[in-house]
Amino acid sequence: RGWSNSDQMVAAIKQYQRPNAHYLVEVDEVPIYYLRSDTSAEPDQFTSTFAFLYLDWQGQWLTGNQAYQTAVVQGYFQVVVINGATTPDVDQAILGGLHSPISPYRLAKWINEPTAYGNVAYQVWVKK
Repeated sequence: RGWSNSDQMVAAIKQYQRPNAHYLVEVDEVPIYYLRSDTSAEPDQFTSTFAFLYLDWQGQWLTGNQAYQTAVVQGYFQVVVINGATTPDVDQAILGGLHSPISPYRLAKWINEPTAYGNVAYQVWVKK
């Protein structure tokens, strides 16, 4: 009970996955493990919120919060899953991109999972 149940989160990714798509997941080891036999969800398709290098549409390499927010605004990821707890500063930058007027995403699912330390709320965003 120390960790949240990841069944719903993994099922949501599976529902919206696409061949060769990219997935941004706060702790990407979880879906990588549970989707390990799925050829539409290879480990190199996943990005965590711990480190990211992104080449934007203008050919600029971006890092940190700017990389995440720009990648989201530019629709790089098929699915974005954040919980706001693990990397809150990065999540705020990602949410800024998700809520942008030109965001190519919609909120597909809100998942609340109890843990021994309180509830964890996952937001699952998918490309429109």
